[in-house]
Amino acid sequence: MPVRDPLKQAGHYAYAVPTQKLERVMPMVHCESWIERDFAYLLEYDPMVVSYEEQPCKISYIFDQKEHFYIPDFSVFWRNQQPSLVECKPASKLDEPENLRKWTAARLWCEQNHYTFMLVTDTALRKLGSLLSNIKLLAGHGHQRITPQAKECLLRTVQAENRALSVAELVERAKEHLAPNTVRTCVWHLLYTGELSADLTKPLNVMTTLIWFPTK
Repeated sequence: MPVRDPLKQAGHYAYAVPTQKLERVMPMVHCESWIERDFAYLLEYDPMVVSYEEQPCKISYIFDQKEHFYIPDFSVFWRNQQPSLVECKPASKLDEPENLRKWTAARLWCEQNHYTFMLVTDTALRKLGSLLSNIKLLAGHGHQRITPQAKECLLRTVQAENRALSVAELVERAKEHLAPNTVRTCVWHLLYTGELSADLTKPLNVMTTLIWFPTK
């Protein structure tokens, strides 16, 4: 459980990200900043992330000869590697004296508990460009349910063509069975779940984005 209960402090958080990687009554991850929010979208999408949690623990540190407590933004549990504590911070604040004390305390805690420590900045997230924008767009469709019939129709269509298809081409191929809006929603869903692939480093576009089966 997070150190702070998000349901009891709803006004404390600026953002909430839907999650399928945590079992909660309200399946949302709560974030205080846009940096945390965007990183949560990346964690939710990353297949190497088994689970993650906001504000997972409290770490003491000394600053100005007084004891303070620091709460990292996330703990992340990865497949086949040590878990991580993650702090999301503007790059401009990384070298502030009190923050340097926090990072030292966090790294010591990680060494003692067999974690790694990660700093995620606004600068690093902005460098992701279209990839991050696309993941956030696809997430809205990835958390929606699609019918087995629509899914089967689209996967069968891509398989039958045996080549990369644009979304517009898929709309044309499937028009006898599915409405155009349904095709687009289903394609974005299947891209998010990894059942179809596309180059997500470029802006998604129904005319130019090519869709194919992922390489096994």
